[in-house]
Amino acid sequence: MNRFESKQKELAQVCEDERLYRTREMILRSQGCTEQQFLNDLNVRHPLNDTAAEKLLKMAFGVEAFVTIRRVEHYFIFISKKGTVDKYDIAKKYNLVQLQAKCALEVQEAEQKKAASMARLKKMGKFPGLEKKIEKN
Repeated sequence: MNRFESKQKELAQVCEDERLYRTREMILRSQGCTEQQFLNDLNVRHPLNDTAAEKLLKMAFGVEAFVTIRRVEHYFIFISKKGTVDKYDIAKKYNLVQLQAKCALEVQEAEQKKAASMARLKKMGKFPGLEKKIEKN
């Protein structure tokens, strides 16, 4: 099987999976399952890793497989071990609004922690690098 045939087979599988996911979502949602519960169930039943998630997102975006796109976004928000900057780049590239918001929140929380640490150090009279500046003078 050549590369083109392999790619076609992968895309066909994404489309078939999408059809199955839509059917499953309809059934579970009619039984009172929330979107988050459905996506979590999907990611538990069919686990992803960071590399596979990016590849799947690229293919799903190409064939407008919206359930699959939501699934991968959910994966990056709740499961992925990728860093915030990498996840944000993916979110921007594929216009994943919830993932962008999650990354912005993570950055904001990190800045708040850093500011709180600096305030504690200032209160204690200790600043990183302050000793080096004093030694130079």
